[in-house]
Amino acid sequence: MSNTTEKKARKIKIEDSTKIKTAYEVLIIDRSSSMSYQKEATIKGINDYVKGLKESSTKHGIKTQIMMIMFDSEVETLYAFTDIEEFVDLNNNTYIPGGMTALNDAVMLGIEAVKSAVKGREQDEDVDVTINIFTDGFENASKKYPNNEQGENLEVKGLVKELCDAYKWTITYSGAGTVEQAVAAAQALNIPVGNTLNYAAGAAGPAGPQGALRSSTMARSMKMASFATGQSYDSTSYFASVGADVNTAKPSITQPSNRSRAMMRSSVSIPDPVDVGLLDGVLDTVTNLCVSAADTVVETASSAVDVVSDVASAACDCASSCCD
Repeated sequence: MSNTTEKKARKIKIEDSTKIKTAYEVLIIDRSSSMSYQKEATIKGINDYVKGLKESSTKHGIKTQIMMIMFDSEVETLYAFTDIEEFVDLNNNTYIPGGMTALNDAVMLGIEAVKSAVKGREQDEDVDVTINIFTDGFENASKKYPNNEQGENLEVKGLVKELCDAYKWTITYSGAGTVEQAVAAAQALNIPVGNTLNYAAGAAGPAGPQGALRSSTMARSMKMASFATGQSYDSTSYFASVGADVNTAKPSITQPSNRSRAMMRSSVSIPDPVDVGLLDGVLDTVTNLCVSAADTVVETASSAVDVVSDVASAACDCASSCCD
């Protein structure tokens, strides 16, 4: 009998260290005329949001790619899935409100970009997708995907539902106005009520855009933690997860134009979303005219000051010559 003992080779499981959890973040930001009166609050809110996202990404070791889309009458991409560490804070030169609200075109641009970026990995457990929409108005200017008479675009609406159902992507909507108006606008895009947040147009502090973006920061942090640990996450209860309540504080009296906008929405009887979109179009146009008029007044005043200065200078020269 042989004393030789056969040893069976053990199979060693080698973990795939090349698989890195990656978050794809899309920010779709309203830059229409009516945002002029909450420009500073929006800039600060967006910058704080991205700062919080950076911190969460670093904390959990997640690679985060950010896409930022600005929309008014046109749609512009500021970042196209860039490493979040390369994001540069918005300022008065990179966020300049003007024009109307091409919301549908902006949403579709963001969705198509994500689909392309994660093609073949849509259901990968190491891929996380969040699309955040932040606006103070309703669709009124899209060229490729305009709303129908019922105040919705069926192609956009169908695609949002398909992506949310099939891939559990998180798509959120933060909009100005009453909770009913925000929910109506979100539902026109098939965005779940639990992913919808309203804020008071023109309000300062927690009731305004900064407060809405602060709630988004908290919700995003919780989602990032769940993604990092592999825990299940309800993609239809984004804001409910942080107990975000309806903001009821009154608009700030320091911003009368947006305060009037909010009052018009709450006092005028509007039968369906398409009429709200038309109202927002009128308000955006009026805001444009007001801003243009203000610029004209400033330019005229500046010219008048220059003329007076030139006349005064000439008079001084003349007086000096007479003295000589």
